Amino acid sequence: MTNPLTPQFTVRTETSGDIDAIHASGYGIEGLSFVGVLDGEAIAHAMLSRCFVGEAPGVCLAPCSVWPEHQRTAAGTPVIEALLA
Repeated sequence: MTNPLTPQFTVRTETSGDIDAIHASGYGIEGLSFVGVLDGEAIAHAMLSRCFVGEAPGVCLAPCSVWPEHQRTAAGTPVIEALLA
């Protein structure tokens, strides 16, 4: 039996309504999220997120992705380089 007052955790697909909440979470770093665009279509994305190494604050390269049909074309390289510049 579950307690109706206990919050239930679920997993679902991200929706457009989630974007503001994700950006407001404070884990992403404003200005450090880049999208690679080819012929007007986004094909790659990378961002720096706040993290901790033990108790020390830091940043990590996550998430980072390239759409499958554009993988192994170096499409992600300039997106990551933009983050590191």
